[in-house]
Amino acid sequence: MNESMITPIPGIPLLVYIPGLNRSPQNTADNIAEILARNLDNEDEGTFGTQTPQGPPAPRGLTLSKTVVSGTDRPVLQVFEFDYRNLLNRTDSPSTPSVAGDALRSLRLASWGAVLWGGALRRGAKNWRAKVQLTLGLAAAFTLIFTAALSVWALLVALGVGLPWQWPHRILNLNMDPRWTFGSTVLGTTLSWALLRSKILALAAGVDRIISFVQDEDRTAGDIIRQLDHALDQLSINGWNGPVHLMGYSFGSLVLFETMFPKQTGLMPIRPVSRVESMTTVGCPIDIVRLYFPRFLDNRSTRKHVPWTNIFNAADIFSSNFMDGTDAVAGEGFAVDGVRPSSFRYTEESMGALQMFVNGKTHAGYWSDADGANSLGPLTGMVTGHVLTPT
Repeated sequence: MNESMITPIPGIPLLVYIPGLNRSPQNTADNIAEILARNLDNEDEGTFGTQTPQGPPAPRGLTLSKTVVSGTDRPVLQVFEFDYRNLLNRTDSPSTPSVAGDALRSLRLASWGAVLWGGALRRGAKNWRAKVQLTLGLAAAFTLIFTAALSVWALLVALGVGLPWQWPHRILNLNMDPRWTFGSTVLGTTLSWALLRSKILALAAGVDRIISFVQDEDRTAGDIIRQLDHALDQLSINGWNGPVHLMGYSFGSLVLFETMFPKQTGLMPIRPVSRVESMTTVGCPIDIVRLYFPRFLDNRSTRKHVPWTNIFNAADIFSSNFMDGTDAVAGEGFAVDGVRPSSFRYTEESMGALQMFVNGKTHAGYWSDADGANSLGPLTGMVTGHVLTPT
């Protein structure tokens, strides 16, 4: 990797990467630039790489990332990153104990999921395998919560607090001293919490933020989209006047979708997206959203009709192919205000029996690092102008 002063070059294509929620080194625009350079490099016998720009300013809300260059150091693509996560976290209270807050959040979301689950099961946004996995996750959350509650109940009884102890005995057919019940439930809770806590709470945190964004609580979605609009508007003012390509991964693909297909009542102007030439969604959770919010796609307008590439993995519970009744078929999905995504399936993986508990790795597996396998073949040539064969 070379380091040099890169000044804005008229006409150079620009890629704005909208990351997922996690802050891993792989989920960055720098890593995306390295991956695209390697894809070009493999097609053209080792003539592409990246440079790290040191000088040109990026608009507020965007971070200037690496530049993809040819073997003669000619810039081919400038990559930026849009970080919206500070707007999602602004209502977090540092004084709230994390364990208690996470437990309450899990309880609230598990209860909410149980209430809406009947309707979700009847909808075709995901296939039956994904629904079984989501049911397993819901059951695991409730089991963990119930075991913890029972251990607290047994502790209070063992300490002599005057609580009715017979009802859990009758429900569970227990015939033991409450002290033994307390000990066994605490042991079970400790073991299950150690095994499942990070997965369940990570899922709860992600779902919580998706709900907040989808329902535009505290105008979260509107504020994020307006910040991205402002950044796109400012690109040309800062000297970056080439065609713009937008790419969103995971939660970032929801941000991208809301940017390009806002609700008609949002009255969003066209100017900020006037230079956008394509959009790409990777691991997009819209089909999960449609399970619970069946009217999520209603009354939307397209700010600009551009090619839409969607990359999904059939083993990823949270990815979408924008079709009903199947999670494995590639091709054109349903239209959103006349625009149909072209979906590419990445890998031949299918959903396993316990996919819910290993899905985090699958969802992060669209790329690992610049030297690993990646899903960006369909994107590479489109944003750089070089002809590549989609893989």
